[in-house]
Amino acid sequence: MADKQMVNRRVQPLLEKLGLSKNEAKCYLASLAIGSAKMSDVAHEARINRVNVYHAVKALLARGLVEQESTRGGTHIHTAPVSHLLQLARDVQQDTSKLRWKIEDIIPQLEGLKSKHADAPSVVMGDIMFFRGADVFNRILDRSLDAPEGSTNCYLQAFDYFRSPEDPTYDREYYIPRRLKRSIKARVLYRYDEYARTLRANDAKELRETRFLPAGVNTTCYLLIYGNEAALLWKEARADGEEETYGIVIRSGPLYDLMKVLFEVVWQIAGESEKKKG
Repeated sequence: MADKQMVNRRVQPLLEKLGLSKNEAKCYLASLAIGSAKMSDVAHEARINRVNVYHAVKALLARGLVEQESTRGGTHIHTAPVSHLLQLARDVQQDTSKLRWKIEDIIPQLEGLKSKHADAPSVVMGDIMFFRGADVFNRILDRSLDAPEGSTNCYLQAFDYFRSPEDPTYDREYYIPRRLKRSIKARVLYRYDEYARTLRANDAKELRETRFLPAGVNTTCYLLIYGNEAALLWKEARADGEEETYGIVIRSGPLYDLMKVLFEVVWQIAGESEKKKG
């Protein structure tokens, strides 16, 4: 048991570097340890709530890291061949390389803008993680639930494409209860519509303050700030016409500070706009 715990402590951070949430990493390791098992067995082995296991396993299935089969005894989960994990690592490495190449392309332009008298050392920009796939939104939202207890998460969303009609209970039955359990407050900037009005009506009991985005303030990029991370999420059309979801998580550093400043600016504008409307 001690050896297994030691291995898990070493492996789990590596799995998280591949973009798995803490719960996803725990469920993957649990499934690997016990073989074919029911959700309840995975929950017991991973020592996390069954509701959390459901969402974690759903994400692992989408990544191809676990498989499920229906038997007379119910649905059983088991890990896919470990080689699938190697392919995930290669995909992450490829995405990171692409991001690095794009940044390298603009370095000469940035150098040209730099003051000729500047002799200060370069600034470390903090950790940047790149995400891609259908489950990106849920994976990053899970990260936000690990924010310090009693802290405040900030959300800016002008479009509905991250509120999936396929999973309408995600907010009400999963995300909000977990956020409240950790006493994490929320500040939400949302366009003025029926959903935003419903949010505001429940603000007091859900530790939230909702403000409506002023007319003309529009973005197709979702911004989420929590703990020491800021996340940007968006969708783009692929060559086959389908949409792909992308995400960047910025951990600390000046880019993180910039995201916080931008949110505060829009937050104040939204507040002043609402005051003028009475």
